[in-house]
Amino acid sequence: MSSGLPAEALRPLNGIRVLSCISITIFHVGLGFVAAGSAWHWYDILDSQKWANVVVGAHFMFAMAAFLILTGLLAASSLLPQLEDPKRQPSKVIKSYYKRRLWRILPAFYVALGILAIAKIWPEGWANSSKEAARVRDYYRLGATRAAWTLPLLISNITLDMRSFIFCWNIADQMQFYLLFPLAILLLKPRAPSFRSRLTWSCIAAIVIATLYRIAVVIAFNIQAQLPIGAHSHVTGKGGMKTVPLEVEIVNKAN
Repeated sequence: MSSGLPAEALRPLNGIRVLSCISITIFHVGLGFVAAGSAWHWYDILDSQKWANVVVGAHFMFAMAAFLILTGLLAASSLLPQLEDPKRQPSKVIKSYYKRRLWRILPAFYVALGILAIAKIWPEGWANSSKEAARVRDYYRLGATRAAWTLPLLISNITLDMRSFIFCWNIADQMQFYLLFPLAILLLKPRAPSFRSRLTWSCIAAIVIATLYRIAVVIAFNIQAQLPIGAHSHVTGKGGMKTVPLEVEIVNKAN
């Protein structure tokens, strides 16, 4: 497989992406939640365990951003040179690109969905009378059917109505990017002169539009954590900015 960058140049980027995955995994495993004991609220955890703030608290969102950006960059580094090559047939290049991405992600994803479905119809394993367990049960099981149809269709990132498996927004983002990116590149005519210039300006425009959209979300819904670089601090009084991550706020409201 040809690439616009040599393998030696891609290794450090792959390494950073791996470190980002580790940071995200540690956060979602709930290491800070376990260490905090009875402190359920997000900021109670960070207050009770200062190390959690450093290791898996404020940094995981930067890790997520790094992971998504590097995923796009590495995908582009393999696809662009092939589409620019006049000896390659674009339809075959894109077909091969789709096949690799689908086989890499979807089998494991649908297995995970199957496990979630089993957990949904086998509630006895969740039996626990503690208040903390009840909240976890509500978060991970009782809300599983809300907009569940968006999960297999890989569009769960467009709904905010989910409490169970909400983390699938990341998979949905990636698959939508993998689907649309090659088509967008074809629209820019990769074999015509000045393609890289058109690509650069298109990326700049996309960044500006996405940033303005995120700012509009903050203004409309008063959630500061949705800024391009999310703020993570205590919730202020009435009329102040909400900085609680969305999934934590959903759980708090449900209880």
